[in-house]
Amino acid sequence: MNIRSKLSISLFLAGTICLSSCYSISVITHDGQGEAGYDVRVRDPLLRGMQVRTLDTVIRSKLFTKEVLKLDMCEESAVYILEYRQSFGALLHHMVTLGTRKQVRFIYVCSQPQN
Repeated sequence: MNIRSKLSISLFLAGTICLSSCYSISVITHDGQGEAGYDVRVRDPLLRGMQVRTLDTVIRSKLFTKEVLKLDMCEESAVYILEYRQSFGALLHHMVTLGTRKQVRFIYVCSQPQN
């Protein structure tokens, strides 16, 4: 294998890793308890044993207006855990569209309704 092919393979692997990487921000309330449930796809130990919901959405914004995104996620109770996740590819898409579209994923757990 020559140096050129090794370089192209390493650049391809680095690009694949960067585009698949993501960052996330989690917010947890300490009042109440999360809704109990079980999902085999949940790998995060923080979310195990809870009813996890996801919302994939595209946030559209205009350049000179400040809009607030209002999500009615939990009908009967409040949000217990909210995780905001964005991939590197979605971040690049946000930069290409000059900040007018942002693709994000919300992972959340509702709190148990109190009697």
